[in-house]
Amino acid sequence: MIKIAIADDYQLFRDGLKLLLPHEEKIQVIWTAQNGKQVLVELEKQQPDILLLDIQMPELNGIEVLQELAKKYTHVKVIILSMYIEKIYVEKVFQLGASGYLLKNAGNEELMHAIKMVYEGHKYFAPEITQALMRKTDEVRLTKREHEVLILIAKEMSNPDIAEKLFLSVETVNSHRKNLMRKLDVKNTAGLVKYALQNKLID
Repeated sequence: MIKIAIADDYQLFRDGLKLLLPHEEKIQVIWTAQNGKQVLVELEKQQPDILLLDIQMPELNGIEVLQELAKKYTHVKVIILSMYIEKIYVEKVFQLGASGYLLKNAGNEELMHAIKMVYEGHKYFAPEITQALMRKTDEVRLTKREHEVLILIAKEMSNPDIAEKLFLSVETVNSHRKNLMRKLDVKNTAGLVKYALQNKLID
């Protein structure tokens, strides 16, 4: 019996996987968690063979969870389930010991194949992830909204001003700003502005 745990901040996604996986032979979902801190609490009680882990979660994100697993639960195998395909995320999670990486739009057949591969000691990359690893380091894929936010940041607009202009909440703009800094591997607004100038996003 392969013991599975699921960590994702969306209840519908957790519940969907929890209903789906037990229909497969030799699969048992032993617990689910909605954030990184809850993952660590559940791990103290019972460790799965495989943890299906999202990257973007509150409290502690998936990368921070992987860092904790590397300290105490090295026997727990991890398959990342995320919509992020940027090389910076992919390389980071595998550096921290993840054994698999799937996109959330993967089908049940691919998910089961990945689980069985990882359980047997292999690694599994979704085709899109393989492409991300082959992509040049300086090639970064931004969403249309992230591109818009980056340009306005480079024009020295504040988060409230950007939110008003794009009809977004300030929290959403702040989230875009954080994602931009992760994707572009910069530490502050100055780094974002420098990237925008170097790539001629503003005059």
